[in-house]
Amino acid sequence: MLLSRRTALEDQNLITLKNKLLAIDGVKSTSFSFASPADDGNWSSNFRFDHAEKETDWNANLKWADAEYLKTYSIPLVAGRNLNPSDTAKEFLVNETFLKRLGITDPQQALNKEIDLWGQMKFPIVGVIKDFNAMSLRQGIVPVLVTSAKNFYGIAGIKLSTKDISGTLKKVEAVWNETYPDFVYEQKFLDAKIANFYVQEGKLSGLFKIFAALAIFLSCLGLYGLASFMAVQKTKEVGIRKVLGASVNSIIYLFQKNF
Repeated sequence: MLLSRRTALEDQNLITLKNKLLAIDGVKSTSFSFASPADDGNWSSNFRFDHAEKETDWNANLKWADAEYLKTYSIPLVAGRNLNPSDTAKEFLVNETFLKRLGITDPQQALNKEIDLWGQMKFPIVGVIKDFNAMSLRQGIVPVLVTSAKNFYGIAGIKLSTKDISGTLKKVEAVWNETYPDFVYEQKFLDAKIANFYVQEGKLSGLFKIFAALAIFLSCLGLYGLASFMAVQKTKEVGIRKVLGASVNSIIYLFQKNF
């Protein structure tokens, strides 16, 4: 489940909010970030890798997130370790596609290599995470760069127990309103957010079904008209065949073979 203020969460209230959320029975973990793993609000940028003279000619998807991001969204590590708890950027996580774009086949080889982002964030890679879809499936999997940056956090991601979800949500709302009384409580489940990526496809699918049904209906009308026309044309022939002892099945076959 995602809670959002649509602006950066106030620094002084983050720890208070997190502690109160974790104290709720039914809340497994909480993570603050700029965006969820699959999100339509993303940053991207090129960078310098391992003291290269030039920046890359491709961009990485930037995920500003705390050390609980992997745990909350069940993102497994492939190599190295997770980010250490920090309010500011000090190290990076990258995904498998990120390494593939750099031509690195062994994740261990990327560990401790420096990423230079904007000439201001020069930090080592401490871990490699498994690939996941950062956007709609229309875009495919993109290179991802994860680091902490408290000033950019605008979402509280909460992993809930399946037991008494409605009761847990009421407690979460009460905690939010107590911590951020000046802001409207807004929650959304991650699967519902992902489903919004495909609203257009759903509408197109509905239109295709309607037009397909119309096409089949018109085709059936055409076949019926053609069959009726042929029956009128062969009225005398059918009468003669019946007089000569032709069966109903043979007459039906006479019409069907033309189709």
